[in-house]
Amino acid sequence: MHLTVDLASLVFYSTGAATHHTCALDGITCATKKSLNKFSYNEIVSRIKKLKELSQQNAEPSEFYQYFEPLMSQLPLGASSIKSEFLFRSRWNKKGELFESVEDLIYPKPNLVLRKGRLNNIGESILYASPSELGTIVESRPDLNKLFTISKIKILNKNLIYLATGNLNNSGKIYASRNNELVTDFIHSELTKNVENPEDYNSTIAMANFFFNKKVSNFSNVKYLNIIYPSVEASKISNQKMQNVAIKSEVFDNNYEIIQATVYCLINNETHYTLTDLNITENINKNGDLEWRYNFDQMIERISMGLSLNGIPVSNLIGIEKDLLKSI
Repeated sequence: MHLTVDLASLVFYSTGAATHHTCALDGITCATKKSLNKFSYNEIVSRIKKLKELSQQNAEPSEFYQYFEPLMSQLPLGASSIKSEFLFRSRWNKKGELFESVEDLIYPKPNLVLRKGRLNNIGESILYASPSELGTIVESRPDLNKLFTISKIKILNKNLIYLATGNLNNSGKIYASRNNELVTDFIHSELTKNVENPEDYNSTIAMANFFFNKKVSNFSNVKYLNIIYPSVEASKISNQKMQNVAIKSEVFDNNYEIIQATVYCLINNETHYTLTDLNITENINKNGDLEWRYNFDQMIERISMGLSLNGIPVSNLIGIEKDLLKSI
């Protein structure tokens, strides 16, 4: 599986006119502006310190705004389109079940969002996905012998714009100033931090509120704005270029479509791990119902015989069917 994530037409914005130049970084066009140094370096350090204190105190997202929005005025954020035709999203299978409908694979309904997420508050529907299949696999951190389903999502609207946040390309860092570097690195560290308590997401929920509602001057006529952000797994060298996308539910409904779903399982082949495909949708009906190549019992029977999706023998599949019945 090959990671293919391309950002196209990446342009930084500011509140006024900007000076553009071409950077030696994957064809990215950058914009710099002298007025970005509105705050002194020490003032920015002080504001970031306050934000970190609020984060440690598990302050509510609203308490971050008065410090966060002025700080963001220091940063030329990047708005971009993406060349990929598809996004990918993972979901764990429940015990003894295949997903039955597209509704089971997309964002949760607001009344079912009972916990805070990286960019969503309680009661707020956000669809999280990745521009690559590998990216969504790494992000979901699959357990051995557990079923999970990856949805292939077609991007119907090629004019969608994604607000680029954090350090999305770690092959090199280009900053207009030390102030930009401070703010960008702070955003990156917050977006990629590991959390133990949902309240630890409060700072990034506040960021998302700002990002989703920020007018991008370069794309002032754009109706929809999504967020593309670094993977929480990006701290690992092998995953540095992996990215995630956050999409509001109403934007997803009008601009994206799930066209296929595949069931996978991670198995141990003694010297290495193998991701094995086990089932796939043959059709998705107009009402959203999923038609699988094999029903659940047929799939389990095939696994007990060591058969992958396309009938290729995988000896290490034999005997794990009992574990697969213990999926989430």
